[in-house]
Amino acid sequence: MPDDSKKPRRPPRRKEKLPDVPCTAKGCGIATLVAILAIGGGFYSHRRRKAFLASLAGPTGETVYDRGLVTRKSDAASVLVHQGRYNSNTTRRMLAPSLALGFASWEHPRTLEVVRRFGRKLTHFAPLRAYGVDAAGELSHLLPDGALRTLASAAAGSASGSRHAAAARPRLVPVVSLAGLDYARFFAGDEDSEAGEARGELLVALAREVRRRKLDGLVLDAHVYAAPLERTTLRAVLPQLHIFVQLLAHQLSQLDPPAELLLAVPPEHWAPRGSTKQFRGLFSKSQFDQLHWILGGFALATQNFSANLRVPGPSAPLEWVRAAANALAEPGSEDYAAAAAKLMVTVPLGGWDHPLPRTAAQLEGDGHGVAADQPVVLPPKPLSGAAYLDLLRAHRPRLEWVGDAAEHNFTYDDRGGAKHEVWHPTLKALAVER
Repeated sequence: MPDDSKKPRRPPRRKEKLPDVPCTAKGCGIATLVAILAIGGGFYSHRRRKAFLASLAGPTGETVYDRGLVTRKSDAASVLVHQGRYNSNTTRRMLAPSLALGFASWEHPRTLEVVRRFGRKLTHFAPLRAYGVDAAGELSHLLPDGALRTLASAAAGSASGSRHAAAARPRLVPVVSLAGLDYARFFAGDEDSEAGEARGELLVALAREVRRRKLDGLVLDAHVYAAPLERTTLRAVLPQLHIFVQLLAHQLSQLDPPAELLLAVPPEHWAPRGSTKQFRGLFSKSQFDQLHWILGGFALATQNFSANLRVPGPSAPLEWVRAAANALAEPGSEDYAAAAAKLMVTVPLGGWDHPLPRTAAQLEGDGHGVAADQPVVLPPKPLSGAAYLDLLRAHRPRLEWVGDAAEHNFTYDDRGGAKHEVWHPTLKALAVER
């Protein structure tokens, strides 16, 4: 047999480089021209799109009704295209001719812009978290130095330079929150002299602050923070809180010039009539009947309905809003006109992102201590206007109108595959609720 090891090895194949095809002047010119046109066309299209969107931002002589945007058939595209436009007549009020109170957060980056632009649509303007009270009843100013003055100037100058008739300057009424107060100790009975002295000092401090900063009044946010109290303690606290409100209103009315007190109150129920999930009545009709003659107004907290119940649903269902308002200012009553003129329902401008229930097995990490096949309801997250627009851009969802609630909603899947239900006010919802 022949010895294969002595056979000559086959030389390795040589990889020959293909010769370069010469580029003719005509061919290269056409290729270069095509590339330039493609890049230039894309750039031009991008510039035109940006110019088109920019043309839809800013003031316009048409209202949202004129532009056909107040409709049940609202869609993501129309919201995204028109969200930067507003009516040039920023003094015209489409609201009821009585009270219109606007809350604003100093921390929000666009607060001053919104106040300057739309401030004169309001009768009252209330900076949030302006004042706080600690457990012992000591008053503290929470905003940076000059913040109230800056907000007041922005509200006063909101219609300057407008060709439309200027409305009156909105009254500046900062919010005083009693969230940090020890209610059981501060609102103890009349026999507790130390508690009575603390209440008197707080009354004097609030009146002094109004006079020193030349405020038009205050918004007192107190009743909702009494909710965690035991029932027996609550019964003792509420009458003392009622007297405190009366004394503060009287104290402010004696200033020169007189100032007014507005009261933020929770609705009697967190659910429509007939529901088994009801909120304890922290502010009753009898209290309202006594106070509406001496107070400047009442801001009824008709928002965050489903978020408080921790179930996916509307923020301010129309039936519940009407029931909450009618529970205080009863239609057909003798003093209905005077009472209703002092009552303001809260119109939510922010929304909520509700994760739909999932089983513990579907959740990553902690299953919240429940069985793998049991549904887990995660708490909803508040949704700002900017975050809402981001969701519309990312998912282009279909907006569904829910007639009973008079609000729009939509659903989407996040990156983990979890379903979410979003409720955020649209122009149609705001038009119905006003």
